[in-house]
Amino acid sequence: MNIVNIIFNPNSVYDRIGSAPKWKCDYIVLSVIFICITYFSLPIQEQLSNNLNAFSNLSASQVKLIKSTARTMSYIGLVMEPIKFIIKISILSFIIYIGVSFCNGVKSYISIFSLLISASIITALSQLVNLTIVYIRGVEHITNWNDANLIALNTLFDYDKINLFLYSFLGGINVFEMWYMLILIFGIKKVCKITMKNSIAIIIIMWLIYNIFIAQMTIMSLSVSSIP
Repeated sequence: MNIVNIIFNPNSVYDRIGSAPKWKCDYIVLSVIFICITYFSLPIQEQLSNNLNAFSNLSASQVKLIKSTARTMSYIGLVMEPIKFIIKISILSFIIYIGVSFCNGVKSYISIFSLLISASIITALSQLVNLTIVYIRGVEHITNWNDANLIALNTLFDYDKINLFLYSFLGGINVFEMWYMLILIFGIKKVCKITMKNSIAIIIIMWLIYNIFIAQMTIMSLSVSSIP
C-alpha cells in the first residue's frame, strides 16, 4: 500500500504513482482512520464547550437541546468525513496542478491526486499522536484550546494573549506537517518533472492557502465557543 511505503520508502511510491497511479485502496483506509479520529475527538470538543462558557447564559433545557443537536450533527459529521477528505484532496490537487502547469511540468492531475492521498497518512499520524497525548493526560483536564492541540507551535502561546489568526495559523505547524511538506516537495518534483525550486514554491503556496483557510475557520469556531 502506498500509505505504508510513503513512510518507509517514498521513492518507490513516487515511481509507482508516476507510472500507474492508484489511490482507491489508500483512500478507503484513510477514510476509516479519519472517521475514528473524529469519533474519539468528540469528547474533546464537548469538554472544550463545557469549559469555554459557551452555555453560561442559557437555561438547563436550552443547554440540553443544544448538546443533543450538537451530538447529532457530530455523528452526521462522521459519515461526511470521507466526503470532506476527498473534497480537500481534490482542491489541493487542483492548486498544485495549476502550479505545475505554470512551471511547464508533466501535468497529470490523477498522479498529483494519488500522491496527496498517500501523503495524507502523515496528517493522520499527526492527529493520532496528538489525540493519544490528550487522552493520556486526560480529557477531563482540558480547560482551553491549548490543552487540545499539544504538538503544534501554538502551544507556546496563550490564545487569550495572542492574535487569534496567528494562534490558529501556528496550530498548523508541527514536525509532522514539515514531514508532509517534504514528502510532497520531493514527490511533485519527481512525478511532475519540475525543478526543486519550483516544487518548493508550489507546495509552500498550496500549504499557505490551505492553512490560512483553516485558520479562518478555527477563528470562527473559537469565537462561537467563547461567546459569554
